Parts: sequence; C-alpha cells; structure tokens
Amino acid sequence: MSKTFGAIPSAYDPRDYSVRMMAGAATLPPVYTAKDVEIYDQGSIGNCVMQALSSAPHMYHGVRMGVTFGYGRWRTHTTSGMRPAEACNGFVKEGIPPMAVDSKLYEVPEAIDYAEKYATRMLAAAKPYAGWTWARVRTVDEIKAVVYQAEQRPGTRCIVCLPHVTIRQGYWYTKGNATGYHEMAIIGWDDAIQAFKLRNSWGAKGSLTTPKGGYLWVNYDEVFACDDVIALFPPEKQEEAPEPIIVARRTLRLKDKPRMEGEDVREMQTRLNVHGIACDADGVFGPDTDKAVRVFQVMKELVVDGICGEKTWAALDKEPDAQPAPEPTELEQGLVRHGLAHIGDIYVWGGNGQTEVSAGWIRRMDTSETNAQRSIRFWEKQKAAGMTDLAAFDCSGLISRYLQDNGIASGKRNCDHLWAMCTPVTRAELRPGNLLFRERNGDMYHVGVYIGGGKVVEAKGRDDGVVLRGINASGAGYWNKFGRLNALQKNGG
Repeated sequence: MSKTFGAIPSAYDPRDYSVRMMAGAATLPPVYTAKDVEIYDQGSIGNCVMQALSSAPHMYHGVRMGVTFGYGRWRTHTTSGMRPAEACNGFVKEGIPPMAVDSKLYEVPEAIDYAEKYATRMLAAAKPYAGWTWARVRTVDEIKAVVYQAEQRPGTRCIVCLPHVTIRQGYWYTKGNATGYHEMAIIGWDDAIQAFKLRNSWGAKGSLTTPKGGYLWVNYDEVFACDDVIALFPPEKQEEAPEPIIVARRTLRLKDKPRMEGEDVREMQTRLNVHGIACDADGVFGPDTDKAVRVFQVMKELVVDGICGEKTWAALDKEPDAQPAPEPTELEQGLVRHGLAHIGDIYVWGGNGQTEVSAGWIRRMDTSETNAQRSIRFWEKQKAAGMTDLAAFDCSGLISRYLQDNGIASGKRNCDHLWAMCTPVTRAELRPGNLLFRERNGDMYHVGVYIGGGKVVEAKGRDDGVVLRGINASGAGYWNKFGRLNALQKNGG
C-alpha cells in the first residue's frame, strides 16, 4: 500500500444506538449520497481516525477542524495509530479546535509534544465545538437512517467506520489477507451493489488504492468487520456557529498612543497571573503590563524587552512548574509583592522610593558625576522603553521603603541595620520574603529579597536598576548571609 493507515480497534463497548426515523422519512431511498465536505489528505501521518472524526463538526459547523491536537492528546499509547473510542471520548469532553488554530500535522511523538505545549490555546479554541455524543451502530439500516436524517435537521450527523481492509479489483474488502485498519467516513450507499460510499483521507488525486475523487465503496456486510462503526451526534440544542477564531497572535508591546488592546492582550495578562505575575487582566497593554511581561521574561531567561512575541507566547502557554507550598507570613508575602512591583525601576545611591526624579537630583544624590551618569543613562533607557513613574532605590532602600510604608521602620535603614533586624537562617531555610545579604569583614554591603523558586529581587546597581534573577546568577557563593526579619514574623514563623 502506498498510503498510511493508522487505526487500532477499540476495546469492546456494549453501548449501541437505535435510530428512530423521523416523520415523513420512513422509506430509505435505494441510492443516496449526503452533502459532503472536501477530501482530506493525511499524507504519511497515521491520523486517519482524527481525519474521519473531524468531518462531523466540519459538516455541522461549516469549519474545517484540526486533527493534530486530538491525535497527540487523547491516545493511551505513544505509537502510531489511534482507537476510535479514544478519539470520540476526547472529542465529547474537550471538543476539536479549528484547523485555523490547529494547523500542524505531526506524527507521534511530535504530536504529543505539540498537544502538551499548546494545550491551553487549543482547549480554548475547541470549547465551542464540544458537547457531541457518540454511540456504536449495529445494523446497515441504522447507518442509513443516521446519514439520511442528517440533512432533514440543522447540522449533520456522521458515521465513521474502522474496516480491516485490502484492495481487490478497485474495491475494498475486509476479508482474507487484509492489509490494515483504517478509519473513514460513511456518506452514502447504493443498494444495487450492496455497498456504502466512504470518503477517504488520502487526497483527491487518486491512486492504486483510492479511486480518483477520494471516494470508495465497502460492502454492507464487511463494514462491521471490526465492530468500530460509530455515529456522532451534535448537541440537541441547536446553536449558531461560534464566532471565527483569531488565528494569528499579535506581537504585543507597550505603545504610547493608542494602547494595544483586545482579547489577545487579556489572554496574555491571564497567563501572566497563572505564572504568578500579578497583572490586571483588563485587555489593555499599559505600563503595568509591560513591567509584568519583563518580570516573566527574566524568570524564563528570555530577552527582556517587554515584547510578547513568539518565544514569550510559547513560554506563557506552558503550565508553570509545581512549587512546594511556601509558608511566608502575610507581611513577608507583601514584601515579595513589593519587590516584584518595582522591577525595572532605577538604582540611585541613597534612593528610598522617590518618584520625582530628574538628572539634577540624581547628580545631587550620587557620589560622583561618573556614577550619576550611569544611573541617568539607565533612567533614560527605561523612559525610552515606555516605562513611566519610575522610582529610585538603592539596595537597602528597596526593602526600607516597604518597612516604612507598613509602619515597621521610621526611616531608611542601611544593610547593617536590616541585618540587625533579622534572625539568621540557613540558605536551605529560606522562604519567600526573607532577605539575602552580601557580607565582607563583618559588614553587610548588599541586600535582596528572596521571592521563592530560586529567584531574588534586588536593586542591583546603576547599570541595571531593580532586577529579578536567579539566586546563583553571580555564583553559588554570591549571597553568603540569610535573614528573616523579626518584625515580619508576627502572624506565624
């Protein structure tokens, strides 16, 4: 055979379905062909089950459906081929995404990886097409009735079958030295030749195994050879076809006028929250969203530019890694949120959260013109990137600002003062909201906030501002003292 099969018989299922003929349709014609959709072409991919199954919602909704998501997601094994019952159960539960969204054609294991990677997007696109039911049919007349009655009501019912097939003189047979299992859609019949008309998924050009046009015939008594003849039924409640799915995802970024907005922005904001980055899902790409995207890009070690392009979208689509449940106090949680909220702000010597920043003010604060120029350059860079309302911090000022705002400290505290407020802990005992210090000769000269997951927020320096980075980004020994603020241990710990 020159084409790929790709079906595996389902386990026996006693469920069946008895078709009741509609009024006025008690007599079935001797020859009949239902209105059909275009011929599919699975190529060398063994996804014939999904190709046949997807024709039902295609006929019903008028939308070509994708096949790779279901092919990768619903199987119970990791080899080529699929059981019709697996596909039907997955379809009933989750629906099938349109081909406009699910356009790739992968063989396993690539299809499995594809389904996992894009699960969130695919499930959202498939949801409007869920709600179908299915059942096995047992007789020739039941098949005919389902196919015939389909066009007497809105939408379409569909029959798919799994014959054990071979080719003999232009016809498909299920007896004798059969070649393999293959799923196809039944779309008509002819009593004169005692055969059903089936639409194949090997293209319309024709070959030794498929007559030109992509259709073929299987004898009545041979269509049941594998006991996998399945009728698909759309939801009883007839609904209007869903709105078209947005195919392409835009590259999203902060723009001055007008702001980028829409459902894709809202989706991105929602996914940021799923990954633990607080972001108001209002569908508008503003400065807060830009900051949230940058935080996410740092966490995922992507280029930090605030632009949600292909790589950032792909990272957002992945489900976050499960983390052990942290045990911080409410105030410690607040310190974590405070640190994350100020990522991208500028570093100024002596900075304690000031927002009325100017080049002259930075010069007055810093120890030299050279150092001041470094802070000014970073400040101007952030403004050019669209960030507004920038606050100025040094490393201790970032933590002190939170302590002052929450009535824990009356004024700015330097690193030594912050260390004096801590109970020392080991690196292994760190929890979100704890502080990390760099110590040299008994002096604490740098501090950051541990946020969990091996990440630290710190006012790193004049050239970098407030950043989020890995705890070992500058080497395993970079942070050498760890403390739990005593004032933050009320409410537990």
